[in-house]
Amino acid sequence: MRGFTVSLALGLLFVHTPSFAQDFGALERELGYLRAETFVVTASRTKESVSKSAASITVITAREIREMGANTISDVLNTVPGINMTMSNNGLELVDVRGITTNSNEKIAFMKNGVPTMFVFSGGGISFYEPIDTIERIEVIRGPGSALYGANAVSAVINVITKDPGSVDGATAKASVGSFGAQRYSLMYGGEIGELKTLFSVYHIDSDGFKETVNHDSVSNLDLLQAPLGVTPSSMAPGPTNLENRYTDVVLNLKYGKLSFNAQYQDYDQRDYIGFDYSLSDEGTQSHKIYLLDLGFETELSDGITLHPRIYLNGGWAEETADIFPDGATITAESGPALYLPEGLLYEGGFTNVRTGADIQIDWKATESNIVIAGLVAERQEQSDVTLNINFDFDAYQSAPLHEVEPWNKNATRDFWAVYLEDIWDITNDLRVTLGIRNDSYSDFGSSVTPRAGLTWEFFEGLDFKLIYGEAFRAPTFYELYTNDPFKYVANPDLEPEKARTVEASIGMVFTEDFSARFTLFQSNYSNLISIAPLEEFSEKTTFKNIGSTKSEGFELEALAYISGLSYIRFNYTHQKPVLESTGDPLPFVPTDMANAIVNIRLSKYLNFNAQAVMRGSANRETTDIRGDMAGYGLLNSTLTLQNLPGRLKPLEIRLSGYNLTDTKYSYPSPVLEYGVASLPGVYEDYPAAGVSFTLEAEYTF
Repeated sequence: MRGFTVSLALGLLFVHTPSFAQDFGALERELGYLRAETFVVTASRTKESVSKSAASITVITAREIREMGANTISDVLNTVPGINMTMSNNGLELVDVRGITTNSNEKIAFMKNGVPTMFVFSGGGISFYEPIDTIERIEVIRGPGSALYGANAVSAVINVITKDPGSVDGATAKASVGSFGAQRYSLMYGGEIGELKTLFSVYHIDSDGFKETVNHDSVSNLDLLQAPLGVTPSSMAPGPTNLENRYTDVVLNLKYGKLSFNAQYQDYDQRDYIGFDYSLSDEGTQSHKIYLLDLGFETELSDGITLHPRIYLNGGWAEETADIFPDGATITAESGPALYLPEGLLYEGGFTNVRTGADIQIDWKATESNIVIAGLVAERQEQSDVTLNINFDFDAYQSAPLHEVEPWNKNATRDFWAVYLEDIWDITNDLRVTLGIRNDSYSDFGSSVTPRAGLTWEFFEGLDFKLIYGEAFRAPTFYELYTNDPFKYVANPDLEPEKARTVEASIGMVFTEDFSARFTLFQSNYSNLISIAPLEEFSEKTTFKNIGSTKSEGFELEALAYISGLSYIRFNYTHQKPVLESTGDPLPFVPTDMANAIVNIRLSKYLNFNAQAVMRGSANRETTDIRGDMAGYGLLNSTLTLQNLPGRLKPLEIRLSGYNLTDTKYSYPSPVLEYGVASLPGVYEDYPAAGVSFTLEAEYTF
């Protein structure tokens, strides 16, 4: 912390030192570009001012991403108001928004250039290893977005917008090394061949992942419960976490006149962090191969009417190997003999998911003050090649060599079509009304109609008011609909979609050209929630059911202050209170208070210093949990960038980044597991997060 304080003090000193003033002519021009990033396209499917948009939205630009030294999209999202990043037991990064947690990010619509990227099996979205080099901006809508984007846009819409072909001229090579054996390499090229504009990128990560000790896992619970029976312990705890990963990404974007084509291929392997069933494992591995393709066109049909047709194809293959129980595990039963597993309980499974769709949008500028947007969407979602191998014989009820069995999910197809309509009407220069509605019709569970309405009013110069209402729905995933295993789950193909309603009110304040703020109140109601429940009363079998409802309310405060030149301070604070409506109990694992601060100091023409403070308050646990509340924590990250060097070194940039510089010990929440009449934490000390780490990066533009 002392080092950070000294660096910050030196930075402020250099900013105000007269000898550097001569460098700021060019920097002020850069600042003009930075401040121009006040528009958004995701909120209404058309370009509009952030202050007039009927949404709570945050835009993070490529410049800001570079300045903060972010390695992944999750590094960026963790600084957005209302968002808290956590991690599951198998290493999946989870995005919690305004107090609403998820199992696989299924309540968020993830998009790439406006095209949905969610897996139909789990509802989860974009890979968080996504390369940041090709990103132009990330637009995050907090609140419902189904009126424009359909299913899963319940708590947020996250749209990653890549650089436009033609915006990059030449090649940029980048290499970095860091803690945990991390190596990253990338090459990006942009150019023109006649009228064809191109952007090509290849990116690779190789990392051993951080290693933290887990002292007690779910198998440790079994060892304790079975100790009086003389059962030999089999848990691998204490032992290390494992997030070893390899990732390769290739991007090709083309643009020819009004025609655009985007293609991306991702291939990554990752170990299981803690383990599939909350138990340490030396077998757990996830492998994914993902492709994203879209072809779009823009044409003006007549004066004021523009057509935007697009077709897209995305999907991929997923494979997972997991130890449900480690070698030598013994499982006792209330009746019958104990089950001994000399090779543990190992399974290998996989599936293919494909989304094929078309989206036709028409923008009609009816008058100078009125824009009407209408669209039609059709999509087919397919799941195939579902496989399962396991080293257990269910008929003999004993261990067996690894062999193929009836899959616990199934091949499935779902079709839907949707129509949406939106009207953006500027009643006066200071008063805008936005109205929208969408109908989605699914082949498996029927239709959902989701409206939205918004009013934005600049009632005094520099002061604006927003009042927003929106509804949303989440489609049941194929995992929830069709999972059927002989141990625990029974399929439920009759699930209905989850529903959400949100009301927001906010006041934006522009005090001076250099200082602005926004205060937002929100209340969201979620119903028809899909959760695991007993198949019948007193049944050991479970299934997914539509049960329960929750409410989340709170407020967000955001502020931005420019200090001098390209130096600025961003701050946001969120207070949230999500509860289970049937009991009034607070939802577990949600920090009541969250804050983020980003300080960017342009020390000189050659040096830029950026620091981020991430603060999370304490969080409740489940009512059956014997542990106390989860403690709050604070993290400090910083990045020093060397740039704009003289002479032949001008194309070179060097960044040194440090993360969790205070080496704070914190963790991600582990739930309670049921062992007959006993309720015990899956991982008693929760999932340990990474300690202090560093990255050194060099970037050269040709």
